[in-house]
Amino acid sequence: MTRGRGSCPAAAAAIALVLLAGCSGPAPSSDPSPRPTGHESAAVGGPEDPAGAPSATARERQSVTPTPTPGAGPSGSTRPTTPAGSTPPATPSGSTTTVTVGELVFTVEVADDAATQRRGLSGRTSLAAGTGMLFRFDEPATRTFWMPDMAFAVDIAWISDGAAVGVDTMTPCVEEDPADCERWSSPGPVDAALEVPAGALDAVAPGTPVDLSGLGPGAS
Repeated sequence: MTRGRGSCPAAAAAIALVLLAGCSGPAPSSDPSPRPTGHESAAVGGPEDPAGAPSATARERQSVTPTPTPGAGPSGSTRPTTPAGSTPPATPSGSTTTVTVGELVFTVEVADDAATQRRGLSGRTSLAAGTGMLFRFDEPATRTFWMPDMAFAVDIAWISDGAAVGVDTMTPCVEEDPADCERWSSPGPVDAALEVPAGALDAVAPGTPVDLSGLGPGAS
């Protein structure tokens, strides 16, 4: 009887050890679990990137305002100072040269800029014999002249490709309203026009050669 009661506590202790071992489960493996691939790592935010928030460097890049390109216009192009392909005239505006029309020789002022051409011979009181004004144009076109603020009549020779294509006599405008002044137009596209004293071109007919070689290379 005494031996039976002494063995019960030992048996109970053994059963408790077995139950405790069963509850703890298998020991963890010493091999680490496989790490995710680079693609998987990119798909999730790291410890310093919670919930996929941009890093401080990314936020700084987003806050930078781009600097406009100096001189850029709406299309990104800049306007050139001088039109492409243009060349300065061989004879400066306001200079003089010699023009020969058939057998007639004139010493003329050269008007080859917009301001000089608009002014023309207006405001002068007379034009000496053997003198005049030559209007040069960049492109052949039909040209129209009028005579406001003129004190004397002039002959005008319309010139194209080194020849006169027509001659008109233009008289001063006497209208109070310049809009009512008479206009004279070239008979077709011309690249130059010559104004000389009225009557000086009476003998000039269409086709009469005009020598503009005094203007420099390229002039006929």
